[in-house]
Amino acid sequence: MGKITIFFIIISTLLASKGWTKTNKNWYTSNSSYNSLRYSELSNINLDNDKNLKLNWIYKNGYLPPKSSRTNNQATPIYTGKYLITTSLDNYLITLDPESGKEIWRTKLPGPVAKRGMSFKNLKKISTRAIFVTTRNGVFAINEANGKIINNIGNEGKFGETLSLVPPIINDDSIIVASLHKKVTKFNLMDGEILWDFNHGSRVWSGFSYNSETNTVGFVTGNHSHDLIFAKPSKEILSNSLVLLDEENGSLKCKFQDVLNDHWDLDMVSPPIFINDNLNENKLNVVWAFGKTGNIIVVDLDKCELFFEESLKQIKV
Repeated sequence: MGKITIFFIIISTLLASKGWTKTNKNWYTSNSSYNSLRYSELSNINLDNDKNLKLNWIYKNGYLPPKSSRTNNQATPIYTGKYLITTSLDNYLITLDPESGKEIWRTKLPGPVAKRGMSFKNLKKISTRAIFVTTRNGVFAINEANGKIINNIGNEGKFGETLSLVPPIINDDSIIVASLHKKVTKFNLMDGEILWDFNHGSRVWSGFSYNSETNTVGFVTGNHSHDLIFAKPSKEILSNSLVLLDEENGSLKCKFQDVLNDHWDLDMVSPPIFINDNLNENKLNVVWAFGKTGNIIVVDLDKCELFFEESLKQIKV
């Protein structure tokens, strides 16, 4: 008997309460927020009542993958304040009622669909709630209510033309998309006009974040975007790096390279984590990024320099 790929959610009566609906509005992108903290502010579940959690429902998307398939679903579902949004391995975007687990609608898109996540935005200018989904043909804007492409924004509901794997960043007037190969691009949300284009010459498959307090876009890159064995070493390619851009104009703020001329798949991994807090009554604005080498790069965003000097020891290959 073949294995059925299932997506399941365990929801207790606590989670299905009105309290959850009102308080958990921060999971609008698959990394929880554009700071990529992956942290929920829910207080309904705690150490005193976690033993009372009960299974509420299980959802099966119905897809039976080939026995030889090695694919998996890497997209953390998002919560729009109304629905749970998830995906299937046969390239459907799926909306579920969080209280009952009932499927509301599903939409087929060019796969991979939201390989590593998606984002949600309430577009007040056009009175439409939208899910922004990465595909092999760019990012599609999907109507939360019915699963249809929102054709009156972007390029008939789409931004970019190439494969994107990481959740896009959406502001009131713009959307920033990280293509898998070479580019990060900011588009006008309404007409799809390119506002800026940053060519870093590498691959963005793992991490993409944004910090509104410092107006900083942060992403991490893999190794050279060409074949690993035949790539020409170049210091101009921002491979295996943490890269920080000015959100307004796309200019490079600073960069920190973990491995120079990597041919051993030592990519930077995970979305950069932005933290804005107070430390000893001083404002703290930092970003954390992680390498397969063991480097944990911590950057002071105000100075654009290492917060801990010993946090980066560049490796040359």
